Amino acid sequence: MNIKVMVRMICAAVVLISFSGWQCASEERSLLDAPSGLEDGPADSGIEIQKVEISAQVNCDAVEPHDMAYYGGSLYIADSHDQMIYLVASGGDNVTSNIDVSGINVSCMAEVNGVLCLQSDDYYLYYIDLTDEGSQMIKSEYRLIVSLAGMGYDGSKLWGVSAGGDTLYSLNVSGLQESSFVFEGERLNDITYHQGYLYACSGDRLYKINSSGEKMAVYINNSFTDIAGIASDGIMLWLIDKGKGLLYSVSL
Repeated sequence: MNIKVMVRMICAAVVLISFSGWQCASEERSLLDAPSGLEDGPADSGIEIQKVEISAQVNCDAVEPHDMAYYGGSLYIADSHDQMIYLVASGGDNVTSNIDVSGINVSCMAEVNGVLCLQSDDYYLYYIDLTDEGSQMIKSEYRLIVSLAGMGYDGSKLWGVSAGGDTLYSLNVSGLQESSFVFEGERLNDITYHQGYLYACSGDRLYKINSSGEKMAVYINNSFTDIAGIASDGIMLWLIDKGKGLLYSVSL
């Protein structure tokens, strides 16, 4: 797959993304026009902490996992120790391989319209189709104004957690910021989109978050110690516990 094919894949879903040296054909519609897939459900400042049950548990070989994404039917885990992305087979059957993404130091990642979107420590977004050996990486034209610790995609926009873990950002897929919300609570490590809501992880707990960045639910389990990454396969939420070197799946 060449660069032009990759660009057409992204443009077909979001209408307008500008990359260095390339521009989508349609210039009349804006990324900001795309409706968010998030629910606006009410937040409750006095919400109770709920216990969540673990459905599956899998060992993980990543040394310093800090982010994860569900992409192409498999889980991918970014490891800050060796700057590699670890592929976990569908269903969580342990790590099957590791991938060097052209020397990119991956800060966070998410699936966007059939390709993997990565943010590097240079604050740019990179798009690549890891399912195609001939795929070439594409760098976004715009540089993000913040470094993100985690990233998720709701079908129309990206949601990111600041490196400090106290702010949520909504971005269009070319990296331009749309809005931001201060998150009241613990430092967030990662974020994902799951069945109409955002879910973020911090230490030993999970947060369900609405489109205004407000907490709607808090989930815990006695097995959780330091949840570094979270991803959704559309049915289950997957968590990487950095403290134990384990992958968990939970149903919410």
